[in-house]
Amino acid sequence: MFQLSRQFRSIVAVATSLGVLAGSAWSQCSPPATTNGADVVVGDIQGVANYSSAGGIEAFALGSYSCNIGNVWLNWIASTNQHPVIAQNLFKAKQQPGGYWTMEQLGQAWLKHGFYALSNTLCCTGCSATDGSHLGVHCSDPYTASRNGGQSGAGPKWQVNPYTGYFPYPPANPPWSGTVARRLQARITDLEANSATVKYYSEVQYICADEAAANRVNNCSYRESTMTGSGSAWSIGATATTQRGKPGIMAWQAVDPSVIVKEFDIPSDGRIVAAARIVDLGNNTWHYEYAIQNLNSDRCVQAISFAKSAALQVTNIGFRDVDYHDLDGIPTNPSQPNTTGRNYDGTDWTPTVTASTLSWATATYDSGPDGPNANALRWGTMYNFRFDANAGPVFGSGPEAALFKPGTPTSITLTGIPVPGTPATRPGDLNGDGLIDLADLTLMLSAFGSCTGDPNFLAAADIDGSGCVELADLTQLLSVFGT
Repeated sequence: MFQLSRQFRSIVAVATSLGVLAGSAWSQCSPPATTNGADVVVGDIQGVANYSSAGGIEAFALGSYSCNIGNVWLNWIASTNQHPVIAQNLFKAKQQPGGYWTMEQLGQAWLKHGFYALSNTLCCTGCSATDGSHLGVHCSDPYTASRNGGQSGAGPKWQVNPYTGYFPYPPANPPWSGTVARRLQARITDLEANSATVKYYSEVQYICADEAAANRVNNCSYRESTMTGSGSAWSIGATATTQRGKPGIMAWQAVDPSVIVKEFDIPSDGRIVAAARIVDLGNNTWHYEYAIQNLNSDRCVQAISFAKSAALQVTNIGFRDVDYHDLDGIPTNPSQPNTTGRNYDGTDWTPTVTASTLSWATATYDSGPDGPNANALRWGTMYNFRFDANAGPVFGSGPEAALFKPGTPTSITLTGIPVPGTPATRPGDLNGDGLIDLADLTLMLSAFGSCTGDPNFLAAADIDGSGCVELADLTQLLSVFGT
């Protein structure tokens, strides 16, 4: 018995030294532990830091508490690229006059680089402690808000592949100065005090190169926040509890249960999340509100396209993105990132309406020397698309998302996301354009006197359904002519 016990302890010691502790019966985790490799979740967004504003920009930072709920330890090695990077985002939800809510991203930060992992027990029991160069199995590690708000050691997002977790080290370090540089930023014009109709949500995301591929989509968590202040002085706080494993876009559905949310995985790449809220405005008009968050797709999104009928009329077309700052974009000379830095192009996506499509797009990746720097929907960001239409929603194939970087497939269909249907036609609107005018009268006269089966018969012109286009049909059209 003594010999077996000693052998067992030796096996456990070896497994722990290798960072492997599969299916530990004496450990419990929340979320539930996984057994297919390393698995990081954000266990808590803890504490905030507020900084003085500058140039119409407020700056904040979020504390984070990471947990390894997997069965293999994670590299947390300083001064190399073998450690996680930590992203911070801020969102605002606002109730509109019609009672529905919108959700927009207000800002993002540069990346905090991990350097030493503690062995705490926030999410799990049975932590297998390490020397700090790894996050042990079922262990957790805290970073304060002030540490995540550090400026000198922060790195840009453009150098990170969010799916593989690869980034060069040391990160690009172009010149910076001031209180808001590289921190979680928001335009002051976007800020208002939180209330029953205005809510804020903070999000933290970890990107880890040695995490199991299947476990890279639960690395975001969000938490409701408070916002107080006025003028050029605003402060963020934390309230409610952290929603583990849920990206910020999920808060939209939490505040407005009528929001529809779907997740989409790009083959051999990461995940995007799409959400929609459709509102009947009355008078045969509907408002369509969409948000798409790129969770961790390196290929990014270049365009969004909706199929439409010729009779669908769209108005109040809108778009919103989020700012990049402090030269977080592909430099003009990537081999000299510290001296040739620039931000990603912030040009709004151009909306285009044709008889068959409604679309928004940025420049394509191969559109020229600046193509790769276009305003694609990149990882850790959320864009909004909105419009009004004269038809209610239908569920089918959904909008099409064209991917930015070359690869296969070139696009994905956002199945399950509602899109506008075909407007109901009024008697007399023979061409379905929403108007009863000379074009309809011309069609009526071209079909006049025909019956079912005749070459010139037009079913829409047979308004009374008698099987023939005759005087009764012409009379009905003339009674509503010009409407």
